[in-house]
Amino acid sequence: MSFLNDMRFRAFCYQIGAIGLVAIAAWTMFSTASDNLAKQNIATGFGFLVRQAGFVISETAITYQPTDSIARAILVGIVNTVKVSLLAAILGTVLGLFVGVARMSRNPLLARLALAYVEVLRNVPLLLYLFLWYSLIIMVFPPVKQALNILPGVYLSNSGLALPAVFIENGATVFALFICAGVAAAILIRRISQQRRVATGRSNHGTAIACLALLLPPLLLWALGLVSFGWDIPQAGRFRLTGGLHVRPEFVALLFGLLLSVSASVAEIARAGIQAIGPGQWEAAAALGLHRSRVMRLVVLPQALRLIIPPLTNTYLTVFKNSSLAIAIGYPDLVMVSNTVMNQTGQAIETIAIFMGVYLGLSIAISLTMNWSNARRAKGALMAETQALSLPLGATKPPARRSERFKAYFGTPVNSVISLVSMAAIFFLGKLAFGWLVVNAVFSGDATACKASSGACWPFLAEKLRYMIFGFYPFEEQWRPLLALTLFLASCLISMMPRFWSRALLYVWLLLVLPVLYVLMAGGVFGLSPVPTSSWGGLPLSFMLSFIGLVCALPLGIGLALARASSLPAIRILAVGFIEIVRGVPLISILFMATVMLPLFMPEGVTIDKLLRAQVAIIIFAAAYIAEIVRGGLQDVPEGQFEAGASLGLSYWQVMRKIVLPQALKKVIPPMVGLFIGFFQDTTLVTIVGLLDFLDTVRSALRDPEWQGIAVLEGYVFAAAVYFTFSALMGLYSRFLEQHFRVTHG
Repeated sequence: MSFLNDMRFRAFCYQIGAIGLVAIAAWTMFSTASDNLAKQNIATGFGFLVRQAGFVISETAITYQPTDSIARAILVGIVNTVKVSLLAAILGTVLGLFVGVARMSRNPLLARLALAYVEVLRNVPLLLYLFLWYSLIIMVFPPVKQALNILPGVYLSNSGLALPAVFIENGATVFALFICAGVAAAILIRRISQQRRVATGRSNHGTAIACLALLLPPLLLWALGLVSFGWDIPQAGRFRLTGGLHVRPEFVALLFGLLLSVSASVAEIARAGIQAIGPGQWEAAAALGLHRSRVMRLVVLPQALRLIIPPLTNTYLTVFKNSSLAIAIGYPDLVMVSNTVMNQTGQAIETIAIFMGVYLGLSIAISLTMNWSNARRAKGALMAETQALSLPLGATKPPARRSERFKAYFGTPVNSVISLVSMAAIFFLGKLAFGWLVVNAVFSGDATACKASSGACWPFLAEKLRYMIFGFYPFEEQWRPLLALTLFLASCLISMMPRFWSRALLYVWLLLVLPVLYVLMAGGVFGLSPVPTSSWGGLPLSFMLSFIGLVCALPLGIGLALARASSLPAIRILAVGFIEIVRGVPLISILFMATVMLPLFMPEGVTIDKLLRAQVAIIIFAAAYIAEIVRGGLQDVPEGQFEAGASLGLSYWQVMRKIVLPQALKKVIPPMVGLFIGFFQDTTLVTIVGLLDFLDTVRSALRDPEWQGIAVLEGYVFAAAVYFTFSALMGLYSRFLEQHFRVTHG
């Protein structure tokens, strides 16, 4: 039996065992799903893609008719997803760069306005903003019958913006070829001009010549009459607008929400990248007589891009995955079209596999493109836009002396203009908010009184507060979720204090706090009436999904991190595959898998509660992200720690449990808190699979016929305030942890 002590033999057995377990689980799930589908008379395979779609898609970037195939419909969804994501990434990057530079301004007003912009966007769920923008568009603009004729042929209504459209009557193929030729010529000329400028040290007119090369071929084609254009002018009918180009409110709301979210992330990434460049670079460039805008464009940004591009890649991956939220407001993206296909054909496994494969493909393509750009140290045309600000960079806090403080606001003409504009913006926004919240607000009365007022409707919040917090939980039993919520928050507050950190705290949570919370919510014992999970909702549900999800995902994530760092190839490949697949797709796809596909993998007669299915999806998704955070902590532990443990005769698991993991986990606690903030906001996605979380209880209260269309802004502002408060507090705690571990273990 000495071979059992052979490390190579044991490593071989571990790998065979892991592969065997995965194969058995996959085969069991496949056979069970096949049996369940056969009993439901649902055929398997991808043959359904050639069937006629039979449904209308409200917005298409390519030609589509309901008589086209399902494959064509899915292609429309893919193109719509790429279109809105690409526009959001480009516009959000431009806006984010300006905000990031403004965050570093020496002008305190501008810096703090930019900080407020970033914090408000980062601490409120994106889905809430999508609902808010969409509701405002529907409420503010008139119906189609009273569409505003802004300009000749331009109409604005709550169904969207109608614009004149240009189309090519003939010569489209030749025109496209000439455009491609112009683009190729412009790129070639620009590259040659840059090489000559570097070789000779003299500026040239390469940019102007490249623009001429881009525009001249299509203009020449049009001048010779080889291509002709036509106009499609919108016409206002009795019930709808016909003709022209229609920009629908769903697209506008999604684009606006995504680009604002991107801009907040890009602002912080750009700020961190630029501030990482040493002051010596600025001083050396200034000594050469370069203006600050040229220093930014020619010296600082080319170096900062090496730090900016990697995290920017994650931002672009996120915006493509966040586009899946379009299903919540009715924009026909890939997920919404796929959901329609699933409902019509019953081919859940194949359809989910298709859109997960598309998202993985897009993620890989974005990663490859950004990595290539990073390798080439591309300067990026969008990055150069920051030179237009020409703002002094430096400390964001006003100097101590009064004269210097005044100079920070009005020391230069540019600073004076910025200060005056910032003051005007603060005054306007403050006056608007104070008037809505106090001056014109309704503090008592009913919906009729609120309808006649232009201010906030406080009676709505007073009447619907309990429902928004607790959902459909029985009214007379709502003291139980209130007590559970209080106990949970109090336990969290105590657990945040370093003096209480010990193994006993973990036992208190597992053996006391969590069981008491479950008994209070579910009942059925100690004289408490039972309440099914279908009646759980509101704020307690949001906290439960996020907290329990992360607590259960933590050991799974640690195991995945250890597996990914393993020297055993089979185990490492399995872990890498799981992590990258889960991280490469949006959370909504995992939720769809848990709610739609998981019952197919269960034996006949076995059902899983919908809440539990959503919780499992969140655990799986969180585990993949935790694994990467823990892996970063493991890599930061010096190699000597492993060697020292081995020299003491400790086994691999003893070294990990007693030496390495305690150090690694201490290093990753701050980013783990940041992950909790993100997942607390992501619990809003469970509304898409039918669970009544806090955001959905707010939306449900707004749909009450008595208050419908009256207190929309009040409901969403209240929800945003709740999410912002908890997210901001957790952000402050994350910074406290960073300082604590830097002082204690630095």
